[in-house]
Amino acid sequence: MESEKYHLALTATALGEKWSGLAQMFYYGDYYNYRLKKPGDGGVESESYRESIAWGGEASVSYSFHLGRASNVATLGLNGSAEEFRWTNAAILTDPNALFAETATRSTGGVYGEYVLEPFDSLTLVAGVRYDAGLTSDSSIDPIGGDARADEGLVNPHFSFLWRATRGLSFQGAAARTFRYPRLRDKYDYAAGNPALKPETAWNYELGVNYAPTDRLVFKLSGYRNDVENLIYSPGKFIEFMNVGEARIWGFEAEVEGGIEMDTFARKLTLVGDYTYMDAFDLTNDRAMPYAPTHKVDAGDDGQFSARVQALAYLRLVVGEANRRRPDADARPIRHA
Repeated sequence: MESEKYHLALTATALGEKWSGLAQMFYYGDYYNYRLKKPGDGGVESESYRESIAWGGEASVSYSFHLGRASNVATLGLNGSAEEFRWTNAAILTDPNALFAETATRSTGGVYGEYVLEPFDSLTLVAGVRYDAGLTSDSSIDPIGGDARADEGLVNPHFSFLWRATRGLSFQGAAARTFRYPRLRDKYDYAAGNPALKPETAWNYELGVNYAPTDRLVFKLSGYRNDVENLIYSPGKFIEFMNVGEARIWGFEAEVEGGIEMDTFARKLTLVGDYTYMDAFDLTNDRAMPYAPTHKVDAGDDGQFSARVQALAYLRLVVGEANRRRPDADARPIRHA
C-alpha cells in the first residue's frame, strides 16, 4: 500500500484605516495505491488506485465605522472550490495503460455577509448569513452517472455574542446553521462509498464562560448541542457511508491554559489541557451511535525559544468507540458555530 498527502495554504491581508481585505487559497491532494493478492484467484495481484484533489479560495472585504459610541464592522465575501476524485481497479481494465477509469468532479461556491456591533466596550454582537451551492458531475459506470447535476443549496445564518462582564470574566454564546456536502470519496470510494449520500445540515448551539484570574492563567468551560439532519456517517471500517436521518449530539468542553516565563532554554512556555465529553444519539433509529468517541483529552505545549524559533508539542487521547470514520475526525461532529 502506498499513500501520499499534500496540503498547501496561502493567506494575504491588506489593512487600512477603515477598509481591510483578506484573500486565501488552498490545495489538497490525497493519493492512494493498494495492491492485494487474492489466494482464491491463484495469487493474481489486484491493484487499485485512488486520487482525491481539491483546490479553492476565498476573498473578503471589511469596512469599519462608528455610529455614535458604537463600533461597527461590515464584511462581504465569496468563496469557491473544486474537488476531483478519480478511481479504478486496474485488474478489471481492458486497457493496461489506463490509470483511472472513473472520474467525479464538484464545483462549489458561496457568498456571505457579516455584521459586528459593539454597542459598548463590554459587549460584542455578531450576525451573519451565507449561501452555498454546488455542481457535481461524474463519468461513473453507475446508472446515476454521466450528467452534471446541481447540488442542493442552502442559506445558513449565524449569531453570536461575547459579554466581558468583569476583568477576567466573560460569557459567550452562539447559534448557527451549518451545511456540508459529502466528500466525493464518501460517495465513490470503492470500499465504503455511497453515491446516494445527501448533504449534511445542522443547527448548532453553544454557551460558555471564560475566567482568567491572572494574565497567565485561563479557564474555559462551554456546553454545546448539535441537531443534525442527514448526518454523514459510517458505522465501521469498510462499511458503506450512510445518512442518519436525525441525530442529536450534546456535550461539554473544559480547557485550562497557563503560561510560564522562564530564564532557561525557553523564554516562554504555554501549557494547554482540554477535555471534551460527547453524547451522540441516532433519533431516527432510537439508539446510541456506535463508533462515536465519548471522551477526548488533548494536551500540548508551545515553547518560545527566541524571536524566530518556536516549538509545538501535541498529544490526543480518545476513549470510547474511537474508530468512527468521519472526515476530519474529531470528538464532535460538525460544529462550526
